[in-house]
Order: sequence, then structure tokens, then C-alpha cells
Amino acid sequence: VGAHVEVIPGPANVVETLLQIGAATPTVAVTTKAGPVVTVRCSGTDAWGNTIVDGWSVVTTPNNLPVHTTGAAPTIAALKAGTWQLACRNSGTIDTSPASLTVTPAPPRHLFTLVEPSEIAAGNAAKLGCVATDVYGNTIPGFPFAMDYGPEVKIKGLYVSSTKSGIHTLKCVPETDKWSLYEIHAGNLHVRPGPPKTLLVGQVLDKPV
Repeated sequence: VGAHVEVIPGPANVVETLLQIGAATPTVAVTTKAGPVVTVRCSGTDAWGNTIVDGWSVVTTPNNLPVHTTGAAPTIAALKAGTWQLACRNSGTIDTSPASLTVTPAPPRHLFTLVEPSEIAAGNAAKLGCVATDVYGNTIPGFPFAMDYGPEVKIKGLYVSSTKSGIHTLKCVPETDKWSLYEIHAGNLHVRPGPPKTLLVGQVLDKPV
């Protein structure tokens, strides 16, 4: 009876990293809007040209991008905007020419109104700001805003004021789009009474003994 010898690959000598979204062709550079799952395709050989199948890990730079390794290949949920370098690693050998992943914000979804401080004395002013984000919380710069506010509020530049005590609601809204396309998060300005304008002093009569 003949003997069988199983030869397993030696330590990795050549390592390559490719990125893939869906059925697209794997490539060394991917740019995508936030949302899809990116598959990391790791491949490599040992010094004798044997293909390495198992034992892969992925190093990300910066290292704040979670990599899921429970499936057949490592995957990344591309939800956070930014740019990363990804390199496959095996047996201590790492790809010296990492793949590049660039994630840009998805379409705007949330519009936030920021009021700082949120409570002022009547006649004073608070700083006003508007922020647009996608569904994943990525900030979208340059979104065209308009302001929706009541007649008791005055806005000048980036500041809001009122002489009327109470709680005033302000909304950053889209300049031209339909409001229904977004989730609008209003801000409140709480105006408390200021110092008295006139102080009346009356005489208190002595009580008869």
C-alpha cells in the first residue's frame, strides 16, 4: 500500500490585497458612498509558489475600521466616511502595497439645529448652527439651509436673540428641497426674563401702635 504525503504551504512570501463590492471586479482602490459591504480578497503564495488559503487577517490604517472575519472572506461595513489603507497579512508577512478604500457620505437625511447656549436672558444672543448628516451620521458640508422661526425671534448672521421670554423653536430646513425628504431636528431657545427695566419703590406706612 502506497503512502500519502500531504504538503501544506510554507510561510507567506507574497501577499496581495484586493477590494470588492458585490459582483464588481476586485481592485486595489475602491471609492464608494457610505452603505455597502466591502469584501477584502486576500491572496498569496509561499516561497515555492504554493497558494495560501487560510490564516488571513487584515490590517487597516488608520486602525479605527472594524473588520469582520466570520465569513469566507474578511468584510468591512463601509459606513463611516474617510480613507483607509487595507493590507492582508499571513504568517507575519503583510502586503507592502495596501489597497485603498475611500468612503464618502451617503445622501443627506438628518438636519440638525444647534443653539448654544440654549438658555439666555431676554435681549441677549445665542450662537446658531445647522448640520446635515446622512443616515450613518456622516457630516455633509455645504448643504444649503434656510431657517424657520417665529416672529418673536430675531436672527442676525450666526446669532439668534429674542426679547420675549419663553421657549422658541427654530428649525434648520432645506433651502429648496421638500421638507418631507429629510428628518428635521429642531432646536429650542429658552429665553428667561432679563433684569427689571424699572424698579418702583413704594413707602411702607408704619403700623399704628
